[in-house]
This record gives sequence, structure tokens and C-alpha cells, in this order.
Amino acid sequence: MIILTLGTIPYPFDRAITWLHVLLEQRMISEPIFVQSGITDTSLIANHPLVTVVKTIESKKLTALAKEARLVISHGGQGSTRMLASQQASFVGCVSPSW
Repeated sequence: MIILTLGTIPYPFDRAITWLHVLLEQRMISEPIFVQSGITDTSLIANHPLVTVVKTIESKKLTALAKEARLVISHGGQGSTRMLASQQASFVGCVSPSW
């Protein structure tokens, strides 16, 4: 599973969703993807069969998912980065907000 977490800050990460859409359309991703979207518009990917989208998630649930994930793509906020590092999760920071 891949997790894309975009935090709860009031900025959209539209480019991250666009890239995820491209990768899914080109079938470069074939595993489930969990997206915590915040305010970002996820209409490009929301109906894809591999994608689950939630606006927000409790930190305990996100931590549990991160333990199971093969890869986490994060907006890179301090809280997420600390949590992912403490879990020794494989993670990368995503593109800057689209503002």
C-alpha cells in the first residue's frame, strides 16, 4: 500500500494529485493507495478502484497505516515527518503546495 498524506494545512497540493492520476492512468501503480487529502481536490483520482480518499484521519489511525505501508508520500509537515521518522517508515516529501 502507498499512502499520500497532504496534511490539514489550508493549502492545496493539486500537483501531487495530478501526478498520482498520471501514474494510475499509465498503470505504473498497481497497489492500493490511501490518500489523506485535507482541502486538496481529489476528483481526478477519487473514483479509481485502487484509491481510498479521506479528508482527515486520526493520528493513531494514520500511524497504524504508515506501519503497514510500503511507501508514504507526505506533505512534509513537522507532525507527519516526526511520526514517520519515529515509525522508521519509508517516506518521501511531496511537491510544494499549489498556491
